[in-house]
Amino acid sequence: MGEGYFGIFKKVVRREWDFLWNVRRKLLFFCLISSALSFGIMLAVFYSPVVRKAPIAVIDNDRSNISRELIITLNASPDLRVAFELTGVKEAKRLLADTSVYGVVIIPEDFSKKVLGYKGAEVPFYYNNQLLLVGGIANRGVVSAVQDFAGKYNKIFEESEGVPVYASAAKAAPIIFDNKILFNPYLNYQYFMLMGLLPAMFQIFVVGSFVYSFGFELKTGRAESLAESIKKAPFTTVAAKSFPYWIIFTANGVVMLYFLFVYVGAPIEGSRTAILLATFLFIMASTSVCMVILFLGFGSLRMGLSVTAVYAAPAFAYAGVTFPDIGMPEAARLWSEFLPITHYHRILINDAMRGASHSGTPWDMLYLFLFFSLCFVIGTIMYRFLVIRPGMWGKE
Repeated sequence: MGEGYFGIFKKVVRREWDFLWNVRRKLLFFCLISSALSFGIMLAVFYSPVVRKAPIAVIDNDRSNISRELIITLNASPDLRVAFELTGVKEAKRLLADTSVYGVVIIPEDFSKKVLGYKGAEVPFYYNNQLLLVGGIANRGVVSAVQDFAGKYNKIFEESEGVPVYASAAKAAPIIFDNKILFNPYLNYQYFMLMGLLPAMFQIFVVGSFVYSFGFELKTGRAESLAESIKKAPFTTVAAKSFPYWIIFTANGVVMLYFLFVYVGAPIEGSRTAILLATFLFIMASTSVCMVILFLGFGSLRMGLSVTAVYAAPAFAYAGVTFPDIGMPEAARLWSEFLPITHYHRILINDAMRGASHSGTPWDMLYLFLFFSLCFVIGTIMYRFLVIRPGMWGKE
């Protein structure tokens, strides 16, 4: 009995390699090369890992030495670049609208008088927060620069009131905020975005390739030659058909980890073994759902690929990368928990960035394993149902 299963496994594996090499070489290219190319494209997009010198405009209605000093202070911030010095609000609106600048600082006419008179000068700042990341950076840079500028004149005022030099700085800023960033202290967007984007793109290639491979059997009628094997040993047959793709995508998963942790240099504070195991489980979990997807598409390759798009393409939005799952509606949070990428991303963050394997990694690992096991069993039963029915052979 065991030899029979092993013989089926070898036969189906050879059949699938022949399919990839001789029948659908484009699919082999898609599996082997395209996902790696997509990693390179995303790395090119995030070539500059830290956003610096966000362009802003300044309208200086005071035109004094003190207002000029403030402009110099703004331009000295690593977050800002004073790209335009304007005379009116109309031009500022146009530059904000076409994203030539991400914010506008308006220095009022009485700015220097209020600064020298210590009467609480105000400096309005209008910024585009629709572009959340760069808008936030511009706002942070302006706030920090104005605080530094105000601290200098507060110190001068305290000294003019007779406060000793050694005490004036402390009195000008009696509370010092000691801000310590525990993880990603340089606000590196490669660490933040690529941790979610690369697995999300990878999942699309994995699920799409599997659905195409299994659906092609039905579309072209090749399922007829598979029917006898899947009747006798359904799980062995499906595992054998999947085996070449598991090898290919495991290799690509290692390439993805190389890009993240070697090329980009993202920190690994936890276990490398756990990250490798989680990557393998993520691939297995992603592949196991393809037969369920194909069944939901009524055995049609075209419909199966459409369901794949609905399942895999929006996964990044639900993985809690840019929007935390704690703020999602219950239905969205439930869907997020169902997706393998959500649990894989948590493992990457916990084990790689935070070095906190104990905080949830074992449970996320268990989820990926159970997801794979359950979907593999259910999906195999569903796929066997499709393959052994001649009416499904050649279905578009």
